[in-house]
Parts: sequence; structure tokens; C-alpha cells
Amino acid sequence: MDEAVGGDVYRRMGRRQGANGGAAASRLCETGDGPQPPKSEMSPPETPPAAPDPAPAAASVVKSAGRALQVLELFESGRRPLRATEIAQAMEMPQSSTSMLLRSLRELGYLDFDPRAKTYLPSLRVALLGAWLGASGVRDGRLIGMLEHLARTTGHSAMLATRHGIFSQYVYIVPSDRAMRYQMPVGTKRLLVRSGSGVMLLADEPDAEIAALARRSATEFPDHEIDVPAVMARVAQARAQGWYLSLHLATAGAGALAMRLPAEAEAMARPMVVVVAGIADELDREKEALAARMRDAIDLFAVDRAGEAPKG
Repeated sequence: MDEAVGGDVYRRMGRRQGANGGAAASRLCETGDGPQPPKSEMSPPETPPAAPDPAPAAASVVKSAGRALQVLELFESGRRPLRATEIAQAMEMPQSSTSMLLRSLRELGYLDFDPRAKTYLPSLRVALLGAWLGASGVRDGRLIGMLEHLARTTGHSAMLATRHGIFSQYVYIVPSDRAMRYQMPVGTKRLLVRSGSGVMLLADEPDAEIAALARRSATEFPDHEIDVPAVMARVAQARAQGWYLSLHLATAGAGALAMRLPAEAEAMARPMVVVVAGIADELDREKEALAARMRDAIDLFAVDRAGEAPKG
């Protein structure tokens, strides 16, 4: 599944990235008597926060700027104050470089520092930076509430994705609370033509543009199997159903069900997709019920209307 994390980026972010924009391909865990979820996607509760996924075109990114933003995204993954040593470990940076970066962000007002606990936390300035960009559902927290509700009630990870060029990018992730769960860092990218979220993001595009994008993706990433008729068939299925389920697309044993948010819920007219990710066999069995639950959740949380989260 393209939505599933690959490699060991749950604990560290410093691995070389694959052409599909995520980490190197994951493998099945070798522990236990039978097949297990991919090793990198098994995240015990005490595991350090996931570091953000570097962009595929990292060579064109100013390293200091990229690291500063990745530090802020690391807090989104951890959702707690972090020590400099934790940040250095997660990002695979030297302690001295990490300390200098954190000191700079603190001086600029983007991080707060607790001298007694020796921990850092994003400041209120960070929280307010993008407030003016979001649609009402983003500003008042209903989209986040929707994802948290879906993760809690389905038992699977819930994610929000948007388009970034030829990629789908995951901009918010609520992991499942299961002991064994699929996890990926915020910022992970997947090719539009090789991910469930990407298929849904393409569903409203003209066929000619989708076919051209598939050919471009095949040219730029020749190591990926990209068949234009297959891509068009996936998009047609997504249009007919209003959702799309991808199974074993990039990671054996993993799957994801994606559904587009209505226009009134989208921030600054940017298309957004909700994704529920988990074990492929479970998603395949539950797909109709999951799609219905996602529709209900979108109506309650994402559309500009009154309503409370369903219980359960």
C-alpha cells in the first residue's frame, strides 16, 4: 500500500528515500510464528515520535530550512514536549547541530524551552501561523476531530492528504491505538498514480490530464510499474463509488481506503482526501462499513454544519 510507511522511518528519518517519495520499501517482521505487519509499521506505545518524511527532491531543498520545518513537524508526530537528545535521535542529526538549530528556533520565537524539564515545545506563534489559511473546519478543529473519531472508532490509522505536484502528501495523521499499527510520518509523499489517496485526488481531473500525469510518472520513476490503462481503471472505479480502496499496492499486507472531502470543507479550495489505513485483509472485509462510517464522519465534522460526533 502506498499509504503505508516503508523502512525504519518511524524511529528515524535519515534514510534515503525511494522514488515514490516515501522511505525505502518495508519488509515483513521476522518475529512471531506467522506473517506480521511490516516491521517499520509496528509501533509500540513507548516508541519515540516519527520524524517527518524528507521530500523526494531533497537535493533542491536548503538543508537548514528543511530541518527547521521538520523539527516543527516532529512535535506534531510526538504531541508532547521533547528533549534535544530525542530530537537529535529521531532526525539522525549530531547533538551539536541539533542544539544550534533548537537554539535558533527558540531565539526566533518558534520554540519555547522549559529549563527545569529541559524540553522544547512549539510556541503559540507557530500555532497561529496558518490560522488565516484554513477553511472553518480546519480553524475550529472539526477536521482534526473527524480524523481522531475515525481512528478511535475504526481501529485503523486516519490521515488527511492533499496534492503536491505529482504526489499525494499526508499533512495530518492520527495513528491507530492498536499495539501493532501502521504509522508514517507527517509529510510523507506518494505518487498520485500509485496510491489510494492519489487516485481519489485525481478523480475530478480530466482523463487526458490523468493519462499525461501517469506517463510522466512512469518516465520519471521507471522502477515503478505504472500502467496507464490500469490507472484510468482505478480512477473510474473511484468516480463510480465515491471512494477507493488500495490493497498491496506498495506494501504487502497493507491497504488504505480513501474518500474526497466536499468542497466546502477544503482549505483555500485545495482538494483534500481522508484516508483510513490498516491491514489489507481487514480493510477488504470492512470496506463497505468503513466507507459508510467515513461518509458519516465527513458529514458531521468536515462540512460547515452543526452536529456532534457519533458515540462509539
